[in-house]
Amino acid sequence: MTLLTPRLAPQPEKKHKKKRASTPMWVFTSVNRMLVSVLSTTCAMAGFSVALIAGLAAENTVEAILERSLISLGACYLGGYVIGYVLDGVNQEHAQKLRDSEAATAGSSESSLDSLENESQDQPAGMGTTA
Repeated sequence: MTLLTPRLAPQPEKKHKKKRASTPMWVFTSVNRMLVSVLSTTCAMAGFSVALIAGLAAENTVEAILERSLISLGACYLGGYVIGYVLDGVNQEHAQKLRDSEAATAGSSESSLDSLENESQDQPAGMGTTA
């Protein structure tokens, strides 16, 4: 006994339209969202854990422990976000300096190759040494 599966008629290919982003691109151009989000989340979880453990060690009430832990979570998230934003700015500046230095060395190496080619064209063949 064979199972019959219905065959679907081929659908015409749809042209994909570019969707406009809900936020303008200039908002996120200088911020590496991955670095900022990882740092802010890590700091928030560390702050929450430390506040939770410290509250349990001090034998505080559950309400006080959770309240202080959530406040610590929010404060550490904001602190991590600021740190991530600053580190991303430093990273962007360093990357730009590297790009500029690579462009400068590429330009100088091309000009030195051009000058070597011009010198070799100026000398006739077999006249490389002087007497």
